[in-house]
Amino acid sequence: MQKPQQGNRKEISLHRTRLTIYKIPPGTPQRSLQQDFFQRNRPVKAEKTYSTQRDLIELHSLEPGEYVIIPSTNEPNITADFTLTVYTKTDE
Repeated sequence: MQKPQQGNRKEISLHRTRLTIYKIPPGTPQRSLQQDFFQRNRPVKAEKTYSTQRDLIELHSLEPGEYVIIPSTNEPNITADFTLTVYTKTDE
């Protein structure tokens, strides 16, 4: 969910956004991912279009592992605040 800016809570101005998901390979150091990670790895999920909706609700079936989920705006150097909620389910 994209959070409205503090100064404009009554006037909701949202940016076009999307989510990109990368699987983190086993053995990757537990620290900030650097630019070379994104150059070496392809996303497991990347929408080609950006949404104008405040809430992005998506359902994915992913193999077990560690992932990084990156919300982004479609304009360079534009930042936005997001609340990310992840629900998981196993078939066990």
